[in-house]
Amino acid sequence: MPASRCACIDVGSNTTALLVADLIDGELTPVGTRRVFTMLGAATGPTGISPEKIEETTTAVAELLLYAESLGCSNVELVATHVVREAHNGHELEARVLEATGHKLEVIDGHQEARFSFIGATGGFDRLRGTTVVIDAGGGSTEVSFCAPGEDPVTASFAIGSATLQKQFIHSDPPTPLEITRAREYADKQFDQLEFPADCTLALAVGGGASTARQLTGGVLDKQGIARVLALTTSMSSTELAEKFELALNRARLLPAGLTILDALVERLGIGLEVGRGGLREGILIDRFG
Repeated sequence: MPASRCACIDVGSNTTALLVADLIDGELTPVGTRRVFTMLGAATGPTGISPEKIEETTTAVAELLLYAESLGCSNVELVATHVVREAHNGHELEARVLEATGHKLEVIDGHQEARFSFIGATGGFDRLRGTTVVIDAGGGSTEVSFCAPGEDPVTASFAIGSATLQKQFIHSDPPTPLEITRAREYADKQFDQLEFPADCTLALAVGGGASTARQLTGGVLDKQGIARVLALTTSMSSTELAEKFELALNRARLLPAGLTILDALVERLGIGLEVGRGGLREGILIDRFG
């Protein structure tokens, strides 16, 4: 078994996901991936994360750890992002995971998340050939980072994600045009102060929503492609969308909100988005085990 085998479990607003990979000379080769739709963001409110959701997520983490171990991996990083860092009782989930598994769940901040996503999307700062933008539109937050070769990255985190946008604005299935309009207006306000570098030569998107959107567009996520997919999501229910395109139902439900966020950013950026080679989990593995 290669000594470079490592894994990362990411507890996010929509999913709890695992990547197991071999890392050799800075190159990741995936060995196994698993994803559980724990939907922490949708179930977290003013009272924080419910006891039931804490137990459900802890069980998911424990099962993913067992799977990683079955693949011969003992080097595992556990991280949590926006929903856990924002919940006033996020420490209860941290304590429960440690108690149940013996592994520490590290809550990372938005700037760390953006940096790791940049590394995962590009393969590392030393691979840059020009100014590059990376957008990680998650369930509870959206991280944006950009960097030119030889410079330090600029990172930002915005408290808007597919789960939060859907929860606040999109209540119909399929969404109504008015719901999409209001969601888009809100997204534009959230990114009002964001300025992208004028010399950007490459823009990458990471995350499940971006991968799903590319699957439906078949290529670069530009204004036209996003508009076509968004029209699909507003013309059929999430169940119909999931069946037609073989998507997970939860992914289909969140797709209109995720596309709305990407559309707002593409308009500000002025160029289409390609999907990065990896994301948060890949970036953590490269950064910590590379």
